[in-house]
Amino acid sequence: MVGKPEWLDLTELLIEEIFPVAKNILEKMQSSNFHISQIPLLSLLHLYDCISVNISVNREGKYSVAICLVRQCVEALTLIDVGLQENSFREPIFEKWCAGKKSHGEIRRELEESIWPKYGSGLWEEPWAEFFSNLAKAVQPYAHYSDHLMGWQMAVLGHDGGTKLVVALGVDDPVKASRITLLNSLVVWTLGRLLTENCRKKEVDRIKPLIDKIGVSLAASNLLSKNQEWAEELLPHVIFKAGYNWQDG
Repeated sequence: MVGKPEWLDLTELLIEEIFPVAKNILEKMQSSNFHISQIPLLSLLHLYDCISVNISVNREGKYSVAICLVRQCVEALTLIDVGLQENSFREPIFEKWCAGKKSHGEIRRELEESIWPKYGSGLWEEPWAEFFSNLAKAVQPYAHYSDHLMGWQMAVLGHDGGTKLVVALGVDDPVKASRITLLNSLVVWTLGRLLTENCRKKEVDRIKPLIDKIGVSLAASNLLSKNQEWAEELLPHVIFKAGYNWQDG
């Protein structure tokens, strides 16, 4: 019997600590505009709620709902990233965002130009801008109910000794469930990276080794093709070669 993946055990430990740390940091980064000060805090709360609900619906086999929540997580992470910057950078962006004059994509372009170059590499050796931009583009199709999203409602069941596939609704799909669980861990790791790249505090330094260890474990996962193309990683149906062990742990 395969045990829990290392990255999952580590993520469960990190979740208990990282959200209180992030909340404490964001609360201290006040703005002259009270409403603007609340945006990163509320984004953090939304991120936590999305992950919590994602875990629940994933266990119930509601994979299309779960993948939609991953997109919400990426949007929340974008605003949290802005919230961790100096007021001179974040206030103009948040003001335009609140007024509907700046989209998440436009915000990410500003982050890519001014902030992300200092973040180092993503999950593998790619620049952070490439990692996060590709991830954001990959989850964009799940903003609306589409045939792409519809694929996450269906389970693909392989049969030993042949190539015949059965597509069925309402059937547990362990590959889909595991992939979504990994994406949740990726989201938590990304939050950790945002904190470690922007904050030099004892509470962040304390959890940094755990964040780093999760990144190494995720990067080595058998569930990922490791070609740095998140659009391919998030395709609804992934069929592994016969005999390939996709399970981590």
